[in-house]
Amino acid sequence: MNQQQPNSASHMEQLTRQLLGQMQSELQTVASQTDNHLQQSEQSFYVVEAAIKGLKEFVTTNEFKTDEEEIRFFKEIKPMFLKELVYYTELYHIESNKPVGSIDAVKQYYAKVLESFAAFFDKNRLLYNYYRAGKSDMDNIYFLRRIVISPQQPIYTLDLDAQFCTPHSNTLGKILAFEELSNFLNQAIKESPQPKPAEGQPFKKSPWVWKVPDVNLYEVGLGIWKSGAVTHGPGGFRQFMIELCAFFNVKAGNPYRIVLGMSYRKKGRTPFLRDLVEVTERSFDEKDL
Repeated sequence: MNQQQPNSASHMEQLTRQLLGQMQSELQTVASQTDNHLQQSEQSFYVVEAAIKGLKEFVTTNEFKTDEEEIRFFKEIKPMFLKELVYYTELYHIESNKPVGSIDAVKQYYAKVLESFAAFFDKNRLLYNYYRAGKSDMDNIYFLRRIVISPQQPIYTLDLDAQFCTPHSNTLGKILAFEELSNFLNQAIKESPQPKPAEGQPFKKSPWVWKVPDVNLYEVGLGIWKSGAVTHGPGGFRQFMIELCAFFNVKAGNPYRIVLGMSYRKKGRTPFLRDLVEVTERSFDEKDL
């Protein structure tokens, strides 16, 4: 029994990392193919749904060997998948109901959505504060499937699959999703509209073409932005990446989602930047400038 525990834990970690990495890679692909939020959210939903089905199949056919392993799954692993499902479901709903009209009307609509998220955080204040404070003393109550002690507040559980979730695990996934959506909407409210060319005067197309995967440009852009090498103008990092992508004739995706996907890479988060350093160093040695 003791010899099986590490293998089981390793199996869980390996599978979840694989599913998470594959999911994020596919989400990056979707994001790079369209900047239409409705299309992106719909396509992304099915990507995440497929990943969660794989996750559920593993949980329902394997037993957790320890309480710690089960807690880790329902506190840290499953919410990472669920938050993506909730994110794209809510994003689809938000965008499909967005008013067609002035920029101010859209901003007011986004502000009302943010108010609904604030109400959700307030309703789930106990878990929200517990998560943000990085606490673990209530983990055995919040994230084990068997009920040890009655929860601190009533939670509806009738429609939950007791084998694949705990009530607090699902709520935590929503908290993570609503946090990301809040960041997205706040950024959208702050951003200035992208300048449009005068009628009959299209933007001049750049002669420079990006020849490697688009995500590599986001590595470069993030490095430039975070280093403080450029002024942080209107529109923030999103607008900066839109203009950087335009310069290299790259179709801009959602930079925040793409950067998030980069953070889940298994073999280093910035392989392209490392390659750039090596190539640059080698050019000095070879005097090939």
